[in-house]
Amino acid sequence: MRTTSMSGSVVVQREYGAMRLIVGPRAVEAPSATIDLKVLELEPGTSTSRHYHRRSETIFCVLEGDVEIESDTRRAASVGSVAVVPAGDRHQVHNVGTQRCRVLEIMSPPFSKDDYLFDQEPAGSSSTVR
Repeated sequence: MRTTSMSGSVVVQREYGAMRLIVGPRAVEAPSATIDLKVLELEPGTSTSRHYHRRSETIFCVLEGDVEIESDTRRAASVGSVAVVPAGDRHQVHNVGTQRCRVLEIMSPPFSKDDYLFDQEPAGSSSTVR
């Protein structure tokens, strides 16, 4: 068993804020070949890029802040909400609040640059927010 913490995560600066790589192929303290666990920290009024993955399913869980998650539709997601985005569905996370938000992101299989796509329309949309 490996353990890690947020303080031990790799931090990648993004246009929306920061992405903390906690578990996954690029994580230092808790590498994994089969799953990615990240925390997205979005500054107020920012959004992730709209994209999709052919192979990876993505799960988002709102940890704090006012968030909207967009896939087939754009929906409010409060703290504790979970959104399941199947492989092939375009998706995007928006911070619609006045404070930084934090969203847990789980991907399986883990992130791969060749599976991070913007320019083609995926088939179907069937994500759910609970």
